[in-house]
Amino acid sequence: MYYATNVAVWKAQQACQPLRTTIELTYRCNFTCPHCYCVVPETSSERARELTTEQWYDVLRQLADLGALTVTITGGEPLLRPDFFDIARRARALRFGVRIFSNASLITDRKIEQIAALRPMSVDVSIYGASRNRYRDFTGAASHYDQSMRAIDRLTAAGVTVIAKLNVVKGLLNDFDEMVAFLEERKIRWFHNLKIVPKHDCRPTPYEQAVDRRAAQRFVSEHHFSIDENKTEPDDHLCNAARATLAISPYGEILPCFRYRIAGGALDDATIREVWEKSALFNRVRQTTLKDLKGCGSCGIKSSCSPCMALNHMMTGDPHVPYHAVCDHAALWQPYVRRYVPDSGSTKEIATHSPKQQESVARTGNSSRHLRQISGCAG
Repeated sequence: MYYATNVAVWKAQQACQPLRTTIELTYRCNFTCPHCYCVVPETSSERARELTTEQWYDVLRQLADLGALTVTITGGEPLLRPDFFDIARRARALRFGVRIFSNASLITDRKIEQIAALRPMSVDVSIYGASRNRYRDFTGAASHYDQSMRAIDRLTAAGVTVIAKLNVVKGLLNDFDEMVAFLEERKIRWFHNLKIVPKHDCRPTPYEQAVDRRAAQRFVSEHHFSIDENKTEPDDHLCNAARATLAISPYGEILPCFRYRIAGGALDDATIREVWEKSALFNRVRQTTLKDLKGCGSCGIKSSCSPCMALNHMMTGDPHVPYHAVCDHAALWQPYVRRYVPDSGSTKEIATHSPKQQESVARTGNSSRHLRQISGCAG
């Protein structure tokens, strides 16, 4: 499945076919996490701008017409929308594979039954500590811990695939091993994330939660984490944004990906297909390659870097000018890059960037523990 999914994404990227899509139902949340990138609407008029149920139905229809296969339903906390299950059921009726991103604190027994009935690909839950006190300090209420942990256990018991996301930030670093122990006792897949991104409005306040470089290096080294060697050819496209993915904001903005907060258009004046095919921004994003980034082609740490046009554009005003936080993250991981070469007489694991390489990984059984340890982007 890992091999097949990644080859499908690779082929979609080459063909500029939207395969994975994200719909952000709301930026509202019952948690107040200090590292969060969402800008929470503060007034009733802002909240009133959110798309209606019928508008979300139309979004899903348009995505299906474009040939998209999966929809990630996220927020904010998407279960704050009273029509969450109506929208999720409509997505399943249109034959989408559905992923749900949630903090799990609002998932009651009744909602577990409804989620199980959806047969989602996964419910991805961010974990914010190993105790009530940690949850109180980080999310705003101690009760969130009991609610979230109970929901994780009940979802798992109901046969729902749960994937846990562990954000490695100042307030949670000391709880990491306890969080991992909780998850591995339950055989729940998990991955960690050291990346922090700015607010949607470009405020850098989430970076106040970043662990310092020395602590981050110690963390990576002590836990024996590693990453696969990244793409480094000059003509390599940087990511799936506007090539195999797109996102729709709560207000109908059509984005190259969930992180790219500059819209290619809006549902008020264009269809999703029109933006996908004709947007100048989308075309510029999908045509950008490594050689277009200033200084990246000759950089000594590019093998551990995941260049991000979205962060570049948001924080420097130019998608081709590297944002320093991306460079810092690459420098952190440089000593821990896994490079693979075929062994004589057998095929060993190699970096996973082409279908042929993906097939090698599938045959040799790349360790699931390594896969879940790769530092990814939080979503």
